[in-house]
Amino acid sequence: VLLNIASQKCSSGIPLVGNLRTRLLALHVLEAVLPACESGVEDDQMAQVVERLFSLLSDCMWETPIAQAKHAIQIKEKEQEIKS
Repeated sequence: VLLNIASQKCSSGIPLVGNLRTRLLALHVLEAVLPACESGVEDDQMAQVVERLFSLLSDCMWETPIAQAKHAIQIKEKEQEIKS
């Protein structure tokens, strides 16, 4: 659930949970919970979580800013069409 809060996106690439504070809180909770779960969690599950976290990091660094810029351009274009 915490990974979904931090990582879910709509089809345009914009995060579904737009509030950065909420997304960061989910990651901070994961940061606190994961070390405590290491002994009880299977290696495969831990590897999947780590892989998703790195994928999320990549999205936040590269894909999300591009999607947000494209979305902002689309909004500006629609506003200009309305004015014309």
